[in-house]
Amino acid sequence: VRVALRVESDAAPPVVYVAAVPRAAERAAEAASFLAFLTSAEGQAVLSRYGFEAAAPPAGAAAGAAEPSPEPGPVRGGVPGEPRAAPSGPVATSGVDLGSAVRLSLVVALAAVLLGLVPAVAVGWLFARREFPGRTVLSLLVLGPLVLPPVVTGYLLLEVLGRQGLLGGALAVFGVSVPFTLLGAVVAAGVVGFPLYVMSIRGAFEAVDVRYEEVSWTLGVPPRRTFTRVVLPLALPGIAAGAVLAFARALGEFGATVVLAGNIEGETRTIALAVYALLEAPGGREAARGLVLASVVLSLLGLVGYEALSRRQRRRLERFGGE
Repeated sequence: VRVALRVESDAAPPVVYVAAVPRAAERAAEAASFLAFLTSAEGQAVLSRYGFEAAAPPAGAAAGAAEPSPEPGPVRGGVPGEPRAAPSGPVATSGVDLGSAVRLSLVVALAAVLLGLVPAVAVGWLFARREFPGRTVLSLLVLGPLVLPPVVTGYLLLEVLGRQGLLGGALAVFGVSVPFTLLGAVVAAGVVGFPLYVMSIRGAFEAVDVRYEEVSWTLGVPPRRTFTRVVLPLALPGIAAGAVLAFARALGEFGATVVLAGNIEGETRTIALAVYALLEAPGGREAARGLVLASVVLSLLGLVGYEALSRRQRRRLERFGGE
């Protein structure tokens, strides 16, 4: 046997090969004999030599050709010299830590929102208040992830931030690595959610009547102070609504994250990636339902928060205008 690729035992869930003898098999006796060999001492020695282990067969598996067992006898793949315990449930079978996936999703989404706050406010204000050369190009760059497939966005980020990329090499000099790290998951979620962030903040600034700024300027208040004391407080609920919307989008990010950050248990496996891993693993569908429910609840809470904050900004502007 020639080993083409060695996979560390903790890096991926074990592969399960199911072996069974059909009742109508033409050579049922030979098949049953082979299954019996797999679970014998001699067969176990051969399997363990190449990194496999055989689970105990169900009753009747080696009874002979007359009554071959319809139940499967699993043979599990592994790494030579590293036996693994048999799975005991959906989580153990798939190797997915559900609690870790939820925590990572919240951490990634929150970090993406916080890191994107200042750039989103700056870009949103520029689009709402200024005309400048290159505005169209900047708009295409900012809104591009909104229309591009997330996998394509992840690929482009990998090309830019990979070790051989435009910025990845420079970051590596300072010991910063983005691909296949938690930072990569944050960057992917932040980039994909950034267009929604900017669009919401832009709308918040556009809703603030420019005459309030002009009155402040005529009273001798500098533009910077006018922004922090007049414009920003009025737009704050809209900015918060954009943050909530970007947070909800980051929670559901999959394509860009799996390309840039991978699907690494405990490091980059968020809820969306965990659901995918569970659906691909034997017996993981039941555990996936819990994560799907958690994802739906968190996303709906985000949308409810967005609507509440948007209404609050409208009421604040109406009240301010009435005064």
